Amino acid sequence: MLTRKQQALAEEAMELLPVCLKDFRNRYPFLRAIAQVADLESAALLAITKASRTYDPERAGISAYFSKTIRNACLREIEKELSLIHI
Repeated sequence: MLTRKQQALAEEAMELLPVCLKDFRNRYPFLRAIAQVADLESAALLAITKASRTYDPERAGISAYFSKTIRNACLREIEKELSLIHI
């Protein structure tokens, strides 16, 4: 359960989602085919929610912290999809 402050932070970070997903697809063009199959948006939303619990404004800005969180969540989701293909 998130506190009100954490929930507000997560909602603010969710505004970054479309830009970060577009950047992810542009940055990793060789993953586009698998990215179309993977549920990157859901993975990113869950990661934002979890990361809002540990965000420290003294260590990083909201944009930097959550952009990295979203990118890492997308990469993990791609990795999961790839592991299913190789079974």
